[in-house]
Amino acid sequence: MLNWNAKLKFSFFIILFITAAVRVLSPDTIVSPDSHRYINAGLNVAAYGTLSNQAYAPNRPPEPGLAMAGVFTPFEIAAASRLNQATHESLICIVTARIWSDCKLDIPALKVFYILEIFIFHAAIFFIGRLVFGNDIKALFAVALSFAFKDTKAYGNTILAEPSYMMASALFLLVWLYAWKHPDRLKVWFLCGLALGLTILIKSAWLALLPAFAVLALLAILWARDTRFLVFRSMGVLALGTVIVLAPLFVRNVVQLDFWGLSDPIYLGVQFAHRFAYNAMTWSEWARGWIYYLPDFGDKAAYALFSQEAVDKLSWDANSYYVHGRDVLHQEAVAAASPQTASRYLLENYFFNDPVKGAAVTALLVWRGIFVGNLVGLAAVLLAGPVLYFSCSAARRNIAILALPIIIMAGVHGLVSVSIHRYNIPLVIPYALIMAQFLYAITTAGAERLPRRFVAMAQRFLPNPG
Repeated sequence: MLNWNAKLKFSFFIILFITAAVRVLSPDTIVSPDSHRYINAGLNVAAYGTLSNQAYAPNRPPEPGLAMAGVFTPFEIAAASRLNQATHESLICIVTARIWSDCKLDIPALKVFYILEIFIFHAAIFFIGRLVFGNDIKALFAVALSFAFKDTKAYGNTILAEPSYMMASALFLLVWLYAWKHPDRLKVWFLCGLALGLTILIKSAWLALLPAFAVLALLAILWARDTRFLVFRSMGVLALGTVIVLAPLFVRNVVQLDFWGLSDPIYLGVQFAHRFAYNAMTWSEWARGWIYYLPDFGDKAAYALFSQEAVDKLSWDANSYYVHGRDVLHQEAVAAASPQTASRYLLENYFFNDPVKGAAVTALLVWRGIFVGNLVGLAAVLLAGPVLYFSCSAARRNIAILALPIIIMAGVHGLVSVSIHRYNIPLVIPYALIMAQFLYAITTAGAERLPRRFVAMAQRFLPNPG
């Protein structure tokens, strides 16, 4: 028979699954502008077995093409479309109707996938919390707090890559942390590489982790020569696992399209145009941006301090740098080079021409992108310093190791994109851990003031803290 500890954990995962299902099955399904791109690609895969970015058309097979960012989401949508007729008809309506809001959004097969992915994301947070703290109660706190981030709900109801992104990144971070705790286990590093490969198939920007890890490994080898073989072997096995996952897509692109890469360079050119338009901001706008990009109240505070006109270009409005990049800068790059080489033109003329300004703007956009969950994210950022300072060295080290890939990716997103919150949604994991540590400290301090009899009674029903 199961003991109380096991029964409580089993009940916890049942409740966790039900909570994820209730959130995903809520009726307010959202179709964003990016959803159409994923749905078109998914329907092309489902109907014709062809990966293509052309608009889906019945009885007209598309030309094979490259993936716009990741390829996992189109195949996920294709599977949902093939499994359920109602899902198939709803997806077709979204991309063919004049006004998609007139469509009946009945996508049960896709919702099932999202439920599983959101559940795995939150479950992984529990196991990450155990690895970080060695404490079941803190891990439970972290899971509960992860639900406080509205992004974990919002993107469970949007036809985007985010549900699978949350799942894959959480699994990668779980194995990543476990591998650091057992650096001599090559199988774990290999699994870590497989998980990273899956994440790259969902969000291609995460490919940047491979060269980043290579640089860090080189620095580690130079710093600590006695561990250089272990570092070289571990990173090599991780890279091997990643390459194995990415190899089929790479080979397909080379053989079928004669393209030596993973995703469409046209998409990168679009992203660069959006991003590098911000390099035109003045230094005064840059300074004001640190207030303007604070979550929730930042724009209002900036209006009160400086006036709306002083920060208007930092917004998403018609006069913004974003719109200028989308409507003007991208067209300039395409005209001066080509859709395929626009990214190179933009790098040469709008980043490397003033790298100091480019780096400063990158830092500002990283600032904009890290407040996942708005005010909850801000609270986590403010708590990070004190919590890490007062934590034991083991917990501090574990959180630092866990956060390293996410911090690198936040920097990448600030460099190559407009750095919106959903790109950095894995930050929910270290944020939830930091807040769990803080909440645990408060509750245990309060528990010390309770009569010992009540504390002893409560401990009988709580999991073993480990």
